[in-house]
Amino acid sequence: MIIRDITDCKKAEEALRDSETRYRRLFETAKDGILLLDAESGKIIDVNPFLIEMRGFSHEHLVGKAIWQIGLFKDIASNKNKFMELQRQKYVRYEDLPLETTDGQQVEVEFVSNVYTVDHKKLIQCNIRDITERKRAEREMEEKLRQTIEMKLDFISMVSHELRTPLTVIKEGIALAADGSAGEINDEQKELLGLSKKNVDRLAKFINDVLDFQKLEADRMTIDAQPNHINETVRNVYETMTLAAKDTRVDLLLELDDRLPKVAFDNDKITQVLTNLVDNAMKFTEKGNIVIKTSEKNGMVHVSVSDTGCGIKKTELSRLFRMFEQLSTGGERKTGGTGLGLAICKGIIERHNGKIWIDSVFGKGSKFTFTLPIRVMSKRYSRRRRKNG
Repeated sequence: MIIRDITDCKKAEEALRDSETRYRRLFETAKDGILLLDAESGKIIDVNPFLIEMRGFSHEHLVGKAIWQIGLFKDIASNKNKFMELQRQKYVRYEDLPLETTDGQQVEVEFVSNVYTVDHKKLIQCNIRDITERKRAEREMEEKLRQTIEMKLDFISMVSHELRTPLTVIKEGIALAADGSAGEINDEQKELLGLSKKNVDRLAKFINDVLDFQKLEADRMTIDAQPNHINETVRNVYETMTLAAKDTRVDLLLELDDRLPKVAFDNDKITQVLTNLVDNAMKFTEKGNIVIKTSEKNGMVHVSVSDTGCGIKKTELSRLFRMFEQLSTGGERKTGGTGLGLAICKGIIERHNGKIWIDSVFGKGSKFTFTLPIRVMSKRYSRRRRKNG
């Protein structure tokens, strides 16, 4: 039994020596920097050749000193709390941690630390990997991607603007022909011209939506915030949309809070939002009421458009404000359009530091609400976001 115990001890010692030899070989030849710290004092116990080569200091200069004394890493050297974090957690990872070299250069490194115990002593092993080239490649890729996106958006903008001019000419030509300015027309011709005008208007709206979409994507949309009375803007939209609703079975109603103060907003952009919301309500309301309401709550002006239409299923609510999503009617038929309208509305309202949301009950109706802050808007949105915006 004694002989067997001695044999087992020798085998254990040999296994331990083999393990230490293998670890030492890995430690010496690793292509990452390795730093061993005393977990209690923060002093450096050992450092491998690769880190010495990266850092430029000698082995003797590093060993025996606390990690924050040698200026190895700016973040750790200037802040002991960083080291305390290494002590507290078994695993810590930092990326983009700058490593200072003796010639004043900085190397971008990935820093990973692990805490473990050897012979009842707590150690911290820090692995340091040079990621300078990887980061340079990532930045180059990001720049190429940015340039590609810029080219795409500029192309979309150019094409959209080029389409606008001939479209305006076509629209004016149809209008002149329809009102008899270019000669007498019969009822059949008038009906065809009316159909053509509707499609031209639809195409014009599509082009405007695409332009607004690309401005939002490129963060180029300009918000010219000026003090305005929101009720005046609402009344103007109401009068315009009342004409559009006169041949329908829908009543357009107003409920305005006359005590509202002036609010800083872009009148054209908020008119666009409100027109879109009322137009959507008319599409999904065969009969009943559409109510445009203004009120004040918690330092915000609230503007809502509620209808008695088909409502929206709960499963569709989360998709409403996404790009290229379209609403469905009660019969599951999707209406025409780009699917950009509500996403553009959301972008405009958010650039006014406001919010927009929907409350809806399927089969009973929907209520869209957006808010505008009564306080003075931040300069961020009252100036041009970009020079070419």
